[in-house]
Amino acid sequence: MRSADDADLTARARIRDTAIRRWGTDGFGASVRGIAADAGVSPALLLHHWGSKDGLRQACDEYVLDRFARETDRMTAQELATASAWAILDRDPEFAPLAAYVRRAVTDERSAGRFWTALVDDTRRWLQQATAAGRVLPTRDEETRAELLVVLSLGAQLLAHHLAPPGTPADRLLAAVSERVTGPALELFTHGLFTDDRLLQAYLDHRPGEEPRP
Repeated sequence: MRSADDADLTARARIRDTAIRRWGTDGFGASVRGIAADAGVSPALLLHHWGSKDGLRQACDEYVLDRFARETDRMTAQELATASAWAILDRDPEFAPLAAYVRRAVTDERSAGRFWTALVDDTRRWLQQATAAGRVLPTRDEETRAELLVVLSLGAQLLAHHLAPPGTPADRLLAAVSERVTGPALELFTHGLFTDDRLLQAYLDHRPGEEPRP
């Protein structure tokens, strides 16, 4: 038989998970009353557990960032060499609500900076691991490369409705985008785009502060 404490923890987790799904789907304007109804509890019980909507939002932010970090830490350097960790997680239906929440968070003034920093820091760490394992080439600028990969992943997901085939159901949208872009992305990352390094060298030769080539 479950104790009262167990039931209390279960209710807290259910409310939190429900808030993550609702805010990920409808944005952070979704009300406490609506979240409570989805979770099958009263607004009073929700506020008893979390104090306020802001308190619940903070708990959701903490949980999503922590869960994201823990799950992606389990990934191998091989997986992390293919794409940003967020894109890998987003292909797993179990993490779809968390990924949707992240998409809302990175476009929300309150949380955008924090989530952006976390995504970039984690991606840079994973790329360093993959580089050390010999699966990713080294770079002059680890920070900007990590930022660029996060931008590419964010862009594909935030514009998913343009990339998925017409009529794709909402719950299949991101999976459909992943299926479409993974091949071209891997080809680009594996073989590159240009046939030689002329443009790169021209840029490096004329970049302020860069030593000209001998």
